[in-house]
Amino acid sequence: MEEQPKIIVDSDWKNEAQKEKEQLAQQESTNEEIPEPHFMEIVNVLVVQASAFIAGAETSDGHVVEPDPMMAKRWIELLAILREKTQNNLDKEEEEIFDTALHNLHMGLVQTFSGIMPHEQ
Repeated sequence: MEEQPKIIVDSDWKNEAQKEKEQLAQQESTNEEIPEPHFMEIVNVLVVQASAFIAGAETSDGHVVEPDPMMAKRWIELLAILREKTQNNLDKEEEEIFDTALHNLHMGLVQTFSGIMPHEQ
């Protein structure tokens, strides 16, 4: 009787392949959770920056952002430029959110720093 060659099945590669498959599936599900970019995200970035300089903030790494009227004003001006450049190109909801954010930031700037801000001539 002829001897059959022994087939050795290494189950480690199966475990590794399964782990890789699970990791890929997790990455795909994570990617699905990220929504499509939207214009209002840009507005939100500017609003957050201005707000941080109006009220002060602490970053996720523990860095403290001190209130700074000139930097707050700068971020609000950038937001105002963006609003001007997008005039007549936003839908009604975007216009309302944008205009409300600008108004609230201006009010916050004035309330927080009144008496501190230099007057423009």
